This record gives sequence, structure tokens and C-alpha cells, in this order.
Amino acid sequence: MTARALSLSLAIIMGGMMTMAGAVTPLAAQEPDLPPLPGPPGSAPDAPPPRQLPKSERQLINECRQAYEVRDYAAAEAACLPIAEDGNVLAQRTLGMIYLSGYGAFRPHVQAEKWIRKAAEAGDAQAQFTLGTMYLHGVGVTKLDKTAAEWILKAAEQRHQEAQDTIAYMYLVGQGVPRRNDLALYWYKRAADAGYPKSQYNLGVLYHKGQAVPRDESQALYWIRRAAANGYPDAKKFLEDVDPRRK
Repeated sequence: MTARALSLSLAIIMGGMMTMAGAVTPLAAQEPDLPPLPGPPGSAPDAPPPRQLPKSERQLINECRQAYEVRDYAAAEAACLPIAEDGNVLAQRTLGMIYLSGYGAFRPHVQAEKWIRKAAEAGDAQAQFTLGTMYLHGVGVTKLDKTAAEWILKAAEQRHQEAQDTIAYMYLVGQGVPRRNDLALYWYKRAADAGYPKSQYNLGVLYHKGQAVPRDESQALYWIRRAAANGYPDAKKFLEDVDPRRK
């Protein structure tokens, strides 16, 4: 083969290789599509949010009471209502007190009576006394002295001291119950013996005036001094005016 022919052959071969090289698909385009590697746990944008555990009844009643104490009635209602509907007596009573304060746009006193009654019927002494005083003063309900006495007596029988003092007065004057000096004295004495200052003072005044009991100044001063020692203002004033030891 002459030098010219050899040169021509090489040119043809090299041209063919260049043509083949131009037709070859790049390597990267020949690799199969692979799914992206997973990121760290929880990094996926569509990962569900962590599940929120429901609040316990104790948590809700604590939130309810704390909000009520600072008069955040909206928060108190939100915490109390679910467990009140489930029968929690403390939540029922607190919810009633929220509405009794006037909170709520829809007939709050009607709602107050509803929830306080539920707690009272379940045996809660504070709710029984509250419901009784609502009937005694006609707050949110029709004033009914007999109904008031029935609920206040139920609370008094459960050692609710303010109820004991109230039912004692009702027996003393015959409000909603027959006038009974013996029962007035009994309930004043129960509350006074338990350390309720108002009843201690009231019992002392009965002895001082000789009302429902024979007059007895030594008993009067004994009970009024106990009330004063417990911080009752009227008892302190009485002693300043009457007690010879202070003159």
C-alpha cells in the first residue's frame, strides 16, 4: 500500500471513530433513576406532627380552678366544661360559680343554677349551701325560703360551718323553717365548737341578750373572746365596749 493510500485509510478510520464517539450516549444518562436517600428521622416535610396526649381530668380541674381564682372566666369555662359534663362535681360547682358571677352571654344565672344544682344533688356541701343561699336571696332563681332551708340544712349536716350558722339563724327567726330556739342553739353551738368565729360571736350575743337561752354574761364573754381571738371584727368591737377587763 502506497503512503497516500495508507494515509487515506487512516483518515477514513479516524472519521468513523469520531462519528461513533459523537453517537455514544453520555454515561450519566444511561444510569437508572434512583430514589433520594432518606434524611434524618422527622425531617420529611410530610411527616405527621407528634400526637398530643389528652389532658387528664386532674390537669383540667387544676386549670379550671386556677383560672377561676384569677377571674379568667373564659379559660376557666373552657377547662371546666368538658369534665363537668362528664360528672366531675368540683368542675360542676366551679362552672356554676363562673356563671353566677354574670359571665356568659346566654342567661348566665340559669346556667349557674343548672350546674350548682348538679353538684348539690351529687352531695357537694359547698354547692348545697350555695344553692340554698341563691334561693334565700332570690339570686338567679325565685326566692323560696323553704327550699333555701332544705339545701342549707343538707350542707349543715355535712359540717359546713357557714351553713350551720345560717340555718341556726333561720331557726332563730323562723325563716323557711318553724321557729325553734333549741335548734338555733344546737346549730350555733355545733359551728362554734368547730371554731367558726361568726357562730362563736352569735352564740355569745345570745347569752348576752338572754335570747333563746337564759342570760349568762360569763358564757357571753367566753364565746365572744374566742371569736375575737379568731379575728372576728364584731367580737373585738364588742369587747372594747363591754368587757370590763378592757376598760
